[in-house]
Amino acid sequence: MRTILKREFGSHVSEGQRQLWLALVERDCTQKELGVLVGAQSGLVNRWLYGEGKPGGKFLPAIVEELGIELSAWNRVPDGKIPIEEIKQLYTEWRKAA
Repeated sequence: MRTILKREFGSHVSEGQRQLWLALVERDCTQKELGVLVGAQSGLVNRWLYGEGKPGGKFLPAIVEELGIELSAWNRVPDGKIPIEEIKQLYTEWRKAA
């Protein structure tokens, strides 16, 4: 299993990114599972999560419908903290289960 945790975020840090992390934690799912929900490969979801890019028009309707993340969120600064500690806990649990 590859690590999902990187040391830093890219230049596209946004409220949409933060909400995507929250969706990952709240649903207790993997990047791959989030990707299936919105029709994207897990590597692309990883890029969105780490602010290395943001979703294009092809994925935005599914992100709004499936995850409830509004379009404008991807163009705003984060409204709160990205849940790093919760993410680390999930990763630890996934590693133990693998």
